[in-house]
Amino acid sequence: MIVRFYQGWFQMLVIDLPLFLASTCSISSFYLVAQRELRPKTWWRTFLYMPFVMATGIGISVRNAQAVIEALLGKKSEFARTPKFNIEGKQGTFAKKSYRNKAGWMPYAEVLLGLYFSLAIVYAIWNENYATVPFLLLFVWGYLYTGCMSLGQTYFARLRFGVNAPEMRPATSGAPGF
Repeated sequence: MIVRFYQGWFQMLVIDLPLFLASTCSISSFYLVAQRELRPKTWWRTFLYMPFVMATGIGISVRNAQAVIEALLGKKSEFARTPKFNIEGKQGTFAKKSYRNKAGWMPYAEVLLGLYFSLAIVYAIWNENYATVPFLLLFVWGYLYTGCMSLGQTYFARLRFGVNAPEMRPATSGAPGF
C-alpha cells in the first residue's frame, strides 16, 4: 500500500481494476451460481453472506499454501480426520475420551496476519485511503476468524470438558447455505 499510494486513477484503472474483477468476481460468481442451482427460490439471500465466505477463503489461504508447499517438496502428510469417540448407547460419553492435540504454529500465524492487516487498516485511515478499508477488513476478519477458531477448538474444549481437545481442524465458515 505504501509503494502504490501515489499512483493516479489511470494506473488504478489499468492495473487494479482488471485484477480486482478477475479475482473477486470470478469466485463470487462461482458461489452464487452454485447457490442458484441448489436453492433456485432463495439464492439471492446468499449475497448477504458473500463477504464472510470470501473472508473465510482468505483466512484458510495460509493452510492451503502450506499444503501446496508440502506437496511440492514431496512431504508425505496424512489427512487429519475428525476423531471418533466410539460412543455406544445412551450411557456412553465422550468426556472421558482423550486425544492428544497440538495446535502447532498455523493458528498463531493466522492471528499475526490478522493483526498485521489491522495495522494496515489504521495506516489506510491515517493516510485517508478509505477505499481500501473494506477490502482490508476481509483479510482481518478471515485471518482472525480462522486463527481464533482453531485456537478455540484446541484450548477451550480442554477447559470445557476437562480432557484433551479433539484433533484440530480448520474452522468452517458457519454461514448457512455455504
